[in-house]
Amino acid sequence: NYTDSATTYGKDGYIAFGYNKDLEDKVEYVEFETPVFQGTFDINVGNYVNVFDVYDEDKIAAIESEHYIPTDYVLGETALFFNYFSGDDVKSIQLTEYSVTHNIGSSISSKKEARINISSIIKEKTSETSFVSPYISVRLKNSLNHANTCSLIKSIVLATDSNDAIFANSFVAPSFSDATECFLREQQINAKPNPAYWSNTGEKLMHMSKVYFCDFVYDVYEAKLGVKDDISFPYASLERYRRNKWLDLKVITKQDEETGNRYIDETTFKCHILNKDKCPLVEDLTIEDFNIDYDGTISFVHAKVYQYKVFGYDSMPRFLFGTDKSGRDMLKYVFEGLRTSLLLGIITTVVCFIFGLIYGAVSGYFGGTVDLIMERFTDILSGIPWIVVMTLVIIHLGSNFITFAIALCLTGWIGTAATTRTQFYRFRGREYVLASRTLGASDARLIAKHILPNAMGTIITSAVLMVPSVIFSEATISYLGLGLKNLASLGVILSYNQTELSTNSFLLLFPSVIIALVMISFNLFGNGLRDAVNPSLKGEEE
Repeated sequence: NYTDSATTYGKDGYIAFGYNKDLEDKVEYVEFETPVFQGTFDINVGNYVNVFDVYDEDKIAAIESEHYIPTDYVLGETALFFNYFSGDDVKSIQLTEYSVTHNIGSSISSKKEARINISSIIKEKTSETSFVSPYISVRLKNSLNHANTCSLIKSIVLATDSNDAIFANSFVAPSFSDATECFLREQQINAKPNPAYWSNTGEKLMHMSKVYFCDFVYDVYEAKLGVKDDISFPYASLERYRRNKWLDLKVITKQDEETGNRYIDETTFKCHILNKDKCPLVEDLTIEDFNIDYDGTISFVHAKVYQYKVFGYDSMPRFLFGTDKSGRDMLKYVFEGLRTSLLLGIITTVVCFIFGLIYGAVSGYFGGTVDLIMERFTDILSGIPWIVVMTLVIIHLGSNFITFAIALCLTGWIGTAATTRTQFYRFRGREYVLASRTLGASDARLIAKHILPNAMGTIITSAVLMVPSVIFSEATISYLGLGLKNLASLGVILSYNQTELSTNSFLLLFPSVIIALVMISFNLFGNGLRDAVNPSLKGEEE
């Protein structure tokens, strides 16, 4: 592809140097300058302006014309100049005639070798032999038609016929090999010198840098469980394969009488695969694959093996739920997230249930002023949106498991407290409660022994449903980008894969189905638990 922006992935390209239509007519030209030559310029040596990449007419015609002119720009007439300082003034010697060009090389010569001997031209046009701080520039004429005009410059370099190449030793960045490199250098802080300069009235753009893209598939299972070449393989495993009749193995070591070294007897050596479906070895082993230790034993061999067979698989395993964009197995990832979400839900539910049960029991049992004060506090707390509470806690304490649990517990108990209070109002005036109070039962006994067991069915049902509610809350806050950090949960998975909704929707389907199943399961479990605790309410909706 092509890009007009500086990027480390870009190669080649042009510098589109020019002026815009707002330039005044009195401006004759804009100028693109190479850095000043710092060394001694010898007029008697053959000096040349060279262009690295020359585009002749055939090459230009082979590429679509719109690639050569930036948007809203037309090509203008350019010429090449040699400039030097004379006192406070700058003198210029014109090296080429003005002409419309796709590349500065084409204005130098219509031939493929875009090269000009500037020493001979300078001798013809001036008698001076000493040049102070010379530099090469490209001038673009003002066409006076109030149009955006540019010249596409490829590369300029000053070369010499002498053995000591002046562009390598004396110039400070006298040329650029591609527009991308040129622009990236200019973006560096205090980069000295920049590869090229331009006049105040001109502007320099980047144009048509080539960016190459490639697609590849990295098979995670193949990398982990596929064929591994030249790995250290335990010799004991080979013996086990021999006993299983997967391998025909016979290795006998002998000792050299002269040197005392141990070696493997070639005349009796065998290592042949009998069962290719079971044996992890890819191919038969040779004597060179065996490593004899200093004591004459063989601990390891170097072998090419199928890793999945080493781990006990009969065939290469596959991802049942696919993988996400980071290559994680979605089946494993989703159930890791389910574990985290369930743990968060259960812990939060237990804390909220205990606190809400005590709070609602006290409020509902005593009533009156106690109930009024406690209810006003609950109303104030419940008036704060839970997402605000969650966000504030996460901002101040961080986004971790404990923080999430604390944030959910701050207001999560209100529902349980309200349900408990309602049930206590329902049962505290019953005859058996009044009879127990008449017989001298304490408030604690009345709450624990008489009212709470009868109210527990409905309270448990609402409490059990708090688990999927917590999971939903965590999923919502994670979807907003405030999820658990460095920890998998169903909400984090949904948030991470939300960009894949239109392309790989299954990445959101699996965790969503799990959440739905969790909701249904806890709903059924809550109803069954309520019926078990209070059979009289069986079949009723509280």
